[in-house]
Amino acid sequence: MNSTNVNLFKVVLIGLFFIVSGCGSDTGPRISVDLNVRILNNIGVSGEEETRCKQAGDCTEQGSFCWMPESSGDTDTDTDADTDTDTDTDTDADTDTDTDTDTDTDTDTDTDTGANQTFGYCKQCNPDGGTCPGGGECDNGWCHETCTKKETCKSNQYCSGGYCRPVAYNTEFLFDNTGDKDLLIYPNKTELHGGDSACAFMHWEWASTDDPIKLAPGDSTMMRVNFTPDSVGDFRALIYIFSNSSTLNPLKLALCGQGVENVCDIAYDKECQKAISCSEKDFKDFDNETPSCGK
Repeated sequence: MNSTNVNLFKVVLIGLFFIVSGCGSDTGPRISVDLNVRILNNIGVSGEEETRCKQAGDCTEQGSFCWMPESSGDTDTDTDADTDTDTDTDTDADTDTDTDTDTDTDTDTDTDTGANQTFGYCKQCNPDGGTCPGGGECDNGWCHETCTKKETCKSNQYCSGGYCRPVAYNTEFLFDNTGDKDLLIYPNKTELHGGDSACAFMHWEWASTDDPIKLAPGDSTMMRVNFTPDSVGDFRALIYIFSNSSTLNPLKLALCGQGVENVCDIAYDKECQKAISCSEKDFKDFDNETPSCGK
């Protein structure tokens, strides 16, 4: 899945922080980026493009079926029993016994049909313990091969969460030389910073295979960063771009990604999950952290 075929709810949201104006002379090489913060919301961890459906006939791919997430129901039953016994004895040896028993039973049933009950998802296997007759294992409704490293997966897949998955999403950064001398960008010096969740952004590619990448004044180059979450949850990372720029060296890129089990779409669903927070405070101490990512 790439950034050009995503519905509006999943569109990359963009903000700005970390960028400061360069001080001093305007001469020399100067790096700039279109926008340095990317927020990737509501991205399915399976990496697959899922069609929404109401019935089996809506799923046209061979071997696929319409899977509806189960609703969750909470039933609370409260039973209160009160028994009062009164015994009165008089001198005539007459004994009167009055016994009153009151039993109140209240049953409250609250059923949450969930956000995704009107429309289901076209899947290859049942996420609730399904199997894959053709091979592989059921990974969030898709038959994927298991893996321990990227080299065991196909060229268009990454090893994420123990499965060979397509790229869940990617985003592109455009770098320009706004100075008056040649800019040299050093791809092999690019650094990933943050906690271990930053590993979801550990795979990137440059448009040029040169090292360094040389940009004359006014020229530009592009870097694509892939988002490959290994599980449902929030992921954040800083990427440092090193160059010979007289300002913003290193240039910091901030990425926030949200991995979900099933992609929510406001066109079909009653409500969707809250967007991931992506402000400067979310990256506190990231400069001093280096994730331990597997190969």
